Amino acid sequence: MTRPVTRFTVQPRLPAALEPLDRLARNLAWTWDHDIAALLREVDPEGLDRNGGNPVAMLATAAPGRLAQLAGDAVFAARVEAASQRLAERLGRPGAFDARDDVPRVAYFSPEFGVGAV
Repeated sequence: MTRPVTRFTVQPRLPAALEPLDRLARNLAWTWDHDIAALLREVDPEGLDRNGGNPVAMLATAAPGRLAQLAGDAVFAARVEAASQRLAERLGRPGAFDARDDVPRVAYFSPEFGVGAV
């Protein structure tokens, strides 16, 4: 059995108007922000289902023609930009514990509560 010397991962590049979709897909905000979830589902509903609801995988397998069509849709591109700006604002705000110096910083990581398919 021969083993590959090098492996390559090829990921399509999103059209410029849709580049914020990558950041939206990689942030778990889509799990509770219905506007972001709707945008991602609109790209390729069947692809999202086929990839187990994983928006990153869906974007990687979306048809280039569909992406070009959405990039040319000014209304869709404006919705993507608005959702991206909302996420950036949300991430830029200080959290509940950021302004308090009297609270000790503790992190607890539990693998049984990891993110995964149900």
